[in-house]
Amino acid sequence: MKHFPHIIPDIPEEYITDRAESGRLSKALLTVQVEWFCMNCASRLIKHLPLSLLKVSTAAHGFCTLLTFFVRWSKPLNIAEGTIIKG
Repeated sequence: MKHFPHIIPDIPEEYITDRAESGRLSKALLTVQVEWFCMNCASRLIKHLPLSLLKVSTAAHGFCTLLTFFVRWSKPLNIAEGTIIKG
């Protein structure tokens, strides 16, 4: 963009916000399930109960999933036509 600013198209905000977003309900349900699992593991640790290696691995993946979901919450889904940048 620094060297070739003319190749960046002028895209109106409505064109971007009009894109279909993935189901917020499905993301919310999955987020609740992962949070519940992570809280369950944390409560077992607080009570000094053992955690299996599978639960530790699943909790780590769940934590990464939550981070990814929060960062990409409003990512568009099923885009039929992309924005072409010629240059």
